[in-house]
Amino acid sequence: MVAATTKTIKDTLDTKTNKEIKEILYQLLKYKKENKELATYLLFYEQEETEFVADAKAAITEQFEEVNTKTVFYAKKGLRKMIRLASKFSKYSSDKTTSIELGLHLADHLSTLPRQLKS
Repeated sequence: MVAATTKTIKDTLDTKTNKEIKEILYQLLKYKKENKELATYLLFYEQEETEFVADAKAAITEQFEEVNTKTVFYAKKGLRKMIRLASKFSKYSSDKTTSIELGLHLADHLSTLPRQLKS
């Protein structure tokens, strides 16, 4: 199956009723975690960007506390995971300052790493 273009999908959605669109959304939310996260952002955080940034920073901080710093290999894996998390959060928001704030928050935490892991 080849995916339809965005314009085709948009035009088709214009012909659907509200009930049909809700059913399509429910099916989308059922299958992918990212779809649920994006819907959560759009429904609850889009108007409250500062609250979204605070929750995203808290999630990054929580991940940072779980990083295994006993070996460089596992520490780098944990850091890559946090970078993916920060980029996922900034992808949901259309505000560029969100991406910058999350990057700065991540950089602040990187400065607290043990010296032997910074190389």
